[in-house]
Amino acid sequence: MQLVRKLSNDILLLSEVTSDDVAVLESCGFAASSINDRVINGKECECWARYKNFVPLAIHYSFDSEVPVYLFDTEEKAKAELKAQFEKELKIQTEENGHVLGEDIETAYDESGTWASITIFWDENKDVMEWTIGSLKN
Repeated sequence: MQLVRKLSNDILLLSEVTSDDVAVLESCGFAASSINDRVINGKECECWARYKNFVPLAIHYSFDSEVPVYLFDTEEKAKAELKAQFEKELKIQTEENGHVLGEDIETAYDESGTWASITIFWDENKDVMEWTIGSLKN
């Protein structure tokens, strides 16, 4: 692993991260946070954040086993991102993909701003997208 830039004591931009590096970083309380990945001086950098100080936003897709997690320094920022992603996906599904609310698509948005979902029904199946703000534990 190579330290490209230290944004703070809790946020590092790293390149060439191996599986051994991941084990060390995770044991020190860091988690990968793709929200801040960037290219610096032509090098692709991964952002690693000390998760004890961050609020995670997890996105679950019924049609994909990967669960992206974005880390934010405040719950308000995480809620704002959840709302923005939810609204963007709903717009894509209704305006671009032609789904109709109440017919083949249903939405739910918790008034606390910490959870939302979009369910699309097709044939005998359904696809579910769900956004959840939670907490990370070591």
